[in-house]
Amino acid sequence: MDLLQQCQIWTEEDEFRKIIDAIEALPDDERTPELDSELARAYSNAATVDDRDMLKHAIELLKPHEAYFRGDHRWNFRMAYAYFYLEQEHRALPYFEKALEARPGDEDTEEFIAKCRHYETLPLFRSCFRERTAKAWEAFAETEADLRKALAEDKTHENAHEIVEQFRSIFDIAFDDVAFEIGVNEHKHEVILSPQGDKVKLFELVYFRDRAPASVLENWNILVGRQRANDVGMRTEDFDISGSDVRVWVEKTDEKRIGLKAYCEKLLPVLKNEEGKAYWALETLTDQILGEIPHMRCVDAFEVLDRPLAEPGMLLADLPAELEAEGFDLDPDPARCLDSALCYQCKPNDDPDADWRLDVMAGSTCCAALINDYLGGDTDFSDELLDDGAVAGFFIYPLDGFFGEDQSKRIFDFRDRLEEALAAGDGPEIATLTGGATGTRCGYVDFIAWDIRALIEKAKAFFDASPVEWANFHVFRRDAGTVALKAPQSTDPEGDPEKKPDMEEHSETFASKASGAEATAQGSSKAETSAYSPETAEAFFAQIEKWNDADDFSSCIRALESVPEDQRNYRTAYALARALENYAVLGDHQEGSPQDEAQAALKRAVDVLESVRAEGVDKAEWHMRMAYGYQYMTDQEEKAVSYARRWAELDPRDECAPMVIEECARRIRRRLRRAGKTKFTPGATPFEGFDFTNFWNDSEYAKKEYVSAEPSDELITEIERELGYKLPASYVWLMKRHNGGIPVNTCFPTDEPTSWAEDHVAITGIFGIGRDKAYSLGGNLGSRFMTSEWGYPPIGVAVCDCPSAGHDMIFLDYRACGPEGEPAVVHVDQELDYRITHLADSFEEFVRGLQNDAVFEEADEEENKGDAVDNENDDATDAKDAKDEPGCGPFLGFALLSKGCWDKTRLIGDLKKLWDITVPESDPDEDERDDSLVFNLGDRMVAISLMPFPIPGNEAETNAENNWMWPEAVDVAKKHAAHIMVAVCGGDDDPIERGKLFVKLMDACSRQRYVSGIYTSGVVFEPDFYRKAADALRNDDLPVHAWIWFGLYETDHVLGAYTYGLETFGRREIEVLNAEGADARELWAFTSSMASYVLECDQTLEDGQTIGFSENDKHAITLSEGAALPGMTLKFAYGNGMPAA
Repeated sequence: MDLLQQCQIWTEEDEFRKIIDAIEALPDDERTPELDSELARAYSNAATVDDRDMLKHAIELLKPHEAYFRGDHRWNFRMAYAYFYLEQEHRALPYFEKALEARPGDEDTEEFIAKCRHYETLPLFRSCFRERTAKAWEAFAETEADLRKALAEDKTHENAHEIVEQFRSIFDIAFDDVAFEIGVNEHKHEVILSPQGDKVKLFELVYFRDRAPASVLENWNILVGRQRANDVGMRTEDFDISGSDVRVWVEKTDEKRIGLKAYCEKLLPVLKNEEGKAYWALETLTDQILGEIPHMRCVDAFEVLDRPLAEPGMLLADLPAELEAEGFDLDPDPARCLDSALCYQCKPNDDPDADWRLDVMAGSTCCAALINDYLGGDTDFSDELLDDGAVAGFFIYPLDGFFGEDQSKRIFDFRDRLEEALAAGDGPEIATLTGGATGTRCGYVDFIAWDIRALIEKAKAFFDASPVEWANFHVFRRDAGTVALKAPQSTDPEGDPEKKPDMEEHSETFASKASGAEATAQGSSKAETSAYSPETAEAFFAQIEKWNDADDFSSCIRALESVPEDQRNYRTAYALARALENYAVLGDHQEGSPQDEAQAALKRAVDVLESVRAEGVDKAEWHMRMAYGYQYMTDQEEKAVSYARRWAELDPRDECAPMVIEECARRIRRRLRRAGKTKFTPGATPFEGFDFTNFWNDSEYAKKEYVSAEPSDELITEIERELGYKLPASYVWLMKRHNGGIPVNTCFPTDEPTSWAEDHVAITGIFGIGRDKAYSLGGNLGSRFMTSEWGYPPIGVAVCDCPSAGHDMIFLDYRACGPEGEPAVVHVDQELDYRITHLADSFEEFVRGLQNDAVFEEADEEENKGDAVDNENDDATDAKDAKDEPGCGPFLGFALLSKGCWDKTRLIGDLKKLWDITVPESDPDEDERDDSLVFNLGDRMVAISLMPFPIPGNEAETNAENNWMWPEAVDVAKKHAAHIMVAVCGGDDDPIERGKLFVKLMDACSRQRYVSGIYTSGVVFEPDFYRKAADALRNDDLPVHAWIWFGLYETDHVLGAYTYGLETFGRREIEVLNAEGADARELWAFTSSMASYVLECDQTLEDGQTIGFSENDKHAITLSEGAALPGMTLKFAYGNGMPAA
């Protein structure tokens, strides 16, 4: 098997890093175009939506082989794929189209082409140029001190390349490509951003420069355009020139502009061999002598001569003085260049079906390049803006409503009002207006949008309130569609001569790409329900519920995002977050969503919820939505657990919160297992040291259906010849001792879900070597039967059947090793189009890894189908049934850290030394994650993870206020920089035993060097207090004070008390109200003794009972709504008699 074939196998198994490492390790002379193409594919597949460098590298790998792969579907598809996920759909589209030519009818390619055309019409970005600019300056501000230090220390310029790359990595956040220079004047460091003669790029650079934060400007000059300098020169390995070596001839083209011809004898060899380099050298030198901005503003044409003209001309060094003497303005301010407007006239096209703008009679623009590109059918300048998340476009509106003697004035007044509306407020942040035009049928306003979403929303609000009948948006691209911002009342083309008859084909309603909702070709931006207002709120939300029930989440999103910003509130935000999460997880009509759109929608949902944190932080439903948002984001399960825990605390009756916590814990375990899987190393003989006692389930059924006599060497050879594969030595060894059968342990863990279960596969039996049993390799239900009759792929030998009666099988997989090699063991899922899941590298590893089905928690998969994140209606019903029934909650806690680091080795040692808990060792040859510790203790799963950030939402700080025994708790919680999360999941139904294990784990974590507090049971404990509470376990007592927080509060100078944590053990919380005459210590001791009695004596107290410790000590118990806690609680009378109501 060659490397390309191996790469194909790794691709199917999502092992992209293996492909990258293998090909990158090859010498250059062994790298073929095919291998580079596979490497590019691996980089693209491994990249997330934020890994732009990996996607760009994929393109760099593919581009040199364009001629070699001309007409090849895969090469074109891989180029397009990388561009598409860079959000450069305009560059992806031509490659997708060529890929489709090479493979007509390919559905994946056709789907991508449709998306590209959609986003060409309505370009929306995960991060627009406005946002990229802010992120870039934030990164610059964080590192500018280090950059200044590096420049100061690099006096010999030995590290110049590394320093430039540091700057480039920052500017790459905002720009796909940008030219810049770094320097130091006598007062400050300087960054010079060069437009390189491109006026469209100049708009971007000025916008970017103007948003540099004050903290940066204290130490840096941020300049646009190379600055004018005296005695400047250029030196390369080919030449060394200055302004005195170049002679120029000036020709005036108008009052403010000139043409230049330049001759330099020193550059003649370069001009002859590399003309482009000669032009670059002289134009750059002119930039430095005139200044780049005056060069752009004043010089119309530039020509390099190979011989001097007859006239003497002048030295380039003298050009600035000569031009200033002639009255030319050499001011380096780029605004002078951008503010200069060009007025133009056109002959209008009378065809009503002609493209937009072809009816223009006259207009003005300060960016003629965009107009010229559009009219000429080119897109170079627009494409470069799109590369950076900016959009060049124009708004269109009809002029037939403006009439009368002052028609022209009305038209221009309307355009002025539109431009004023767009420029108002945050207008300069979201767009730069570049001009406008008047046609025979339509008016136009041109712009470069830095935040296209915000600009369209602002324009739509203006047009909706204006008298014009309709309004559209269009990019500066002739072949793109039109986006309707306001729809005409009539949709009949004959009754509306000004509307393009094919408008419905090309128009799309503005919607949110970032929130996953695709624009639709409806030609109207109006929702099916009336616009939101406080007066119509109930009808509005009733329509939202109808869409939600119909799984039309995109309509929910569009309607909710149309709510005016000043009328948005918690209710609209919550409904939008719900719709976004449903769209991400389920998709419209349960059809799913593309992964990138789903992730963007989840991020948007969390951002929306963050905007109403103040109103939601005490609501279970808000924490539920936050938990779901993070649960379904990639690798964000730890954050989901944090919010799910608070959700469970606020609504203990909701069974979904513990389910989310345990599901996230399972995902964390799978992720860690993938990251640091221990590799099995075989011994000198098969199954060395393995105990087969009680391995086989020798039932009568097993003996009848599976077990055969010991196979002879001749039989083994015959079976191998029939199958075409050499059987692995470990399999033959085992079959010679027990030829087939059903093992006691029939489950094998997996890193990904299959049709059988989310985290494992199950087998029924192991085929023996022979033909006499139906379930044997040569039997009538054996390996050949499965490949010939059931259609399983011919990858090797079927060695185990599964409980699905043929719908999934375990195979020995010979693809990577060949028929004579050592096969891997894989699961083949017929139910999922014969999807192959790798299980083990060898048969022996597979057998050693079999586990009992009791290890895996049973779960009713049907309960998880349907609306995975929309359970409010079910919650309401369940709440009615379960209102009076407390349930066992999860064991989850956090050790607060003053610094974001831990000593994992010490933690493992403390668990053993303090509590005799042995953490299973991992293979020392394998990489292991330093930030997590996940292992099983019996049937329980322990997850301990370092989280290098504070607990979200000031949760620890808020709950620290509950600790009346530790005044410093709040300050400690405020200052914590990270935390260790501890969770205990699974196991038996005895919460006491799970709770004991949890306390031992937390106690060990509390001894980490930087632990400042222990956050669990709704409070932040002092670490020493928690450790003393945990010591109760050493005397075989229950660690009640580590499990339960006994809170005290004062009302009208009378103390009250409550417990927090009993519900974790399936018991009701206790409250003591109006404890007259009691001091804090007495009340704490009383409440503590009551809770200890409940747990130690395994008591369930009921309404109407009394409790006491002597005949004369009676305390009445009543059940009612909680006073200090949500839900129903038991009220204990402090003195004899009934408690206060």
